[in-house]
Amino acid sequence: MLNLFIKLFIASLVLFGCGEKKVTTTAVVNKYQSTSHFYGKVEPDVTQIVTSPVSGIIKEINHHPGEIVSENDWVVVVESEEAEKSLLGGLAKKANLESKFSQVSQQLIVYKELLEAGAVSQNEYDDIKHKHHSYQYEMVEVNHQLMKICPMLSDNLCQQPLHIIEQALPLKLKIHPQTSGTLSAIEKENPMERFKSIKQNEGLFAVSDMSRIKVRILVNDDEINLFHNHQPVTINIPAQNITLQGKVISSRPLSDNNGQNQFQVTVQSDKAKHAIRLGAKAAVILPESNSYWIVPRASISSSQGHPQIEKILEKGQTKVIPIKIIKHLGRFCVISGPIKANDLIRNYDSSQPS
Repeated sequence: MLNLFIKLFIASLVLFGCGEKKVTTTAVVNKYQSTSHFYGKVEPDVTQIVTSPVSGIIKEINHHPGEIVSENDWVVVVESEEAEKSLLGGLAKKANLESKFSQVSQQLIVYKELLEAGAVSQNEYDDIKHKHHSYQYEMVEVNHQLMKICPMLSDNLCQQPLHIIEQALPLKLKIHPQTSGTLSAIEKENPMERFKSIKQNEGLFAVSDMSRIKVRILVNDDEINLFHNHQPVTINIPAQNITLQGKVISSRPLSDNNGQNQFQVTVQSDKAKHAIRLGAKAAVILPESNSYWIVPRASISSSQGHPQIEKILEKGQTKVIPIKIIKHLGRFCVISGPIKANDLIRNYDSSQPS
């Protein structure tokens, strides 16, 4: 009797079913239009740090952070006792070497004639020739050291007689950038200021080429698939009413305080006609032509770990289409794959009654 009861119970389960039964319906593929703007701040593509060639004190400031400067503009004036000693010592050494070099050059001509006449030995001639080369090398070294200072002096001061140079003391060096761009301070807490003491090779200011910019944006982990390297984007700077075209150049994972995964995406603009303001707010906009589609989450199945959907063809036939899931939107997903808007697909909706 017990065996008969068990058999009847199993038969009832088979007949009436156990649990929910999925109902196959159809769904329509819709075009995904990204309306999200990803915001960041304008950063320079290339920044040059200008350092002080000497130790000294900042005496004058001609341009301030935020201004656009060229390589012909002097930004600060540095007064330097170290530069004075180096310049005066270098000029005195140069004058002495030039005098010796001139004398040895004349000797070399004479000794060459004497060598041909047999009046001096080859060793004696070689000694004079060695002195000539030695003085020549020292002059090159001295000129190299002077060229670190002379271009920063006004009115070709290095070409003037020594007494004129002494009248121009204390020496004032005008520091120029080596490129055009937007001027900025190196440290926010310690900006350029008058009478500030600086050391040799210490950074004075930065010049950023703002004709091409970068923007870094934060992207959630469910949105990172919207971006890939070299992908074209639009960059809008509202404050200047400027719109640029650009591309994604990198992305890297981050981790915020809540343990949620985020990504930092960096985009780079094409060359701009006008200088862009450093630190300005910028919106990064994805192109509308991206081939992304919205489908119900229940329409996506998996084969060996690869997502797919089933496209409905004519006469009730179907075709399995491999896809890539870009983003989850609740009961829907943003996907990419070889489909188009208004295609019909199978939807395995377990929420519908059987």
